Amino acid sequence: MLKRMVKVATVMATSVIAIPYALAILANLLYGWPRCENKYARALHPKKVFLLNCALLDQLFKVKYLKLVLRSRYFHSTAPRSRLIKDISYGTHDSTLDMYWPRGKGTDDRCPVVVFVYGGTWASGDKAMYALLCTHVADALQVIVCCPNYATYPKGYVDDMVQDIVDCVTWVHKNASLYGGDEEEITLIGHSAGAHLCVMAVLELVMKRLIHTPLPPLAVPSGVTSISESIRFDEQHFDGSSAGPSSGDVSNGENGATGAPPGGGEGRLDPAANSGSFIFVEGQMQKNTDSFCVVEEGIGGRTSGSSDGSDEAPDGATGSKPAGQGEGDIADESGSDGDAELAEPLVVAKGERLLSQSQRELKDLLNSVKTVVGLAGVYHIGDHYEFESARGVEDISSMSRAMYGPENFDRFSPVYVVQNLPKNTSMPPIHLIHGADDHVVPVSSTIKLHRTLSELGCKDTRMTILPECGHIDICFDLMDESRRHHHSVMQEVMQAVQSNS
Repeated sequence: MLKRMVKVATVMATSVIAIPYALAILANLLYGWPRCENKYARALHPKKVFLLNCALLDQLFKVKYLKLVLRSRYFHSTAPRSRLIKDISYGTHDSTLDMYWPRGKGTDDRCPVVVFVYGGTWASGDKAMYALLCTHVADALQVIVCCPNYATYPKGYVDDMVQDIVDCVTWVHKNASLYGGDEEEITLIGHSAGAHLCVMAVLELVMKRLIHTPLPPLAVPSGVTSISESIRFDEQHFDGSSAGPSSGDVSNGENGATGAPPGGGEGRLDPAANSGSFIFVEGQMQKNTDSFCVVEEGIGGRTSGSSDGSDEAPDGATGSKPAGQGEGDIADESGSDGDAELAEPLVVAKGERLLSQSQRELKDLLNSVKTVVGLAGVYHIGDHYEFESARGVEDISSMSRAMYGPENFDRFSPVYVVQNLPKNTSMPPIHLIHGADDHVVPVSSTIKLHRTLSELGCKDTRMTILPECGHIDICFDLMDESRRHHHSVMQEVMQAVQSNS
């Protein structure tokens, strides 16, 4: 009897150790071992294994959302063309988007357009999973909803994803009228990583209009021998052309038919202005007369070889100061006051085509974005990395890799970018919503961005904290009216959209 008890105790003790370590090894094999010295010792440290298993156990509770996902995919596959057109091509990364029409929409009605950007740690997700959410939002707000896929990691890095969202907004602005939408009434709604991308996309557009404190140059992660290897330049991305299918081909990926809305119509669009173009800028020859830099306009710009030169110039001009906070349309911030000392334009070669027309298009695009709604977003990458570390998942998370490593966390953090904008910079209204019981992205993320925007002088920024609401609930509950937080979240979204339309 005693021998049998000892045997059972030994098996149980072995299982308590073996199973958690087996799960930890499997997770690291699937998602990658830590990129550091002594990576195996780090990954298999007892504390790390314990925290990782707790995080994996927490993932099991997501099974309760499986029914919603299956229902959403079924609706996506069976919805009539009067409600949904699928797989319309846009942008420079062979990405596609779906468009949803509200129930009972008349053929002559022009509706505002909502662009919904899903989350998924910058590495997963698919627009078909959110079909129910999109159709509920379309019906409740009487808007057209556009849901794009984007180049998630490892297909793309964070700047590729931001550019996809900019391209999507540009596509909507160019083509919304062909589908019964109002191209001057665009709202961005994003969840989790999608909220991060929405805010970054708007900042991308804003920063193209401003002379601002230069962002730090893109660092080369350890183990990469060159900056070009790190960011994997594609030829068509570097010269601004696209070797893939034309982004203006509005086609249905299932049957090749033109993706026109009910009643006909077709649209064509080049990728977002300068979405893939780079400009050559002469460095400010101070310490090193041989230095120069190659930059891309906006937050997606990558810099090489310059330590103290200006990173970016707004469409052919430098030295200008932004205008004060505007009301209504985004103010034209390309002017300067009387005390400003104007520098000679540094843009040459490939940048010569960035003239007043693209400035006009950029202003129109910014003016068309009436509001941004962030649901449980990640707005400070460094803080979130520390939070992931406390949960033991930082090494298997794709966030660090998608951001080009910790060296560039600040560069792709909305909080940091906003802190470096001039005071009273004109911004679209931003409404941040977060659940108080979010254990995936802490509510402090939203609080910090709201405080930073307020300090910048953005008057049209709001924050709502929903009690007893979790990270997935704030998004998935929009898929079903019977869900606990459906009406509270929908009401906040509706208020944000309608108050700024």
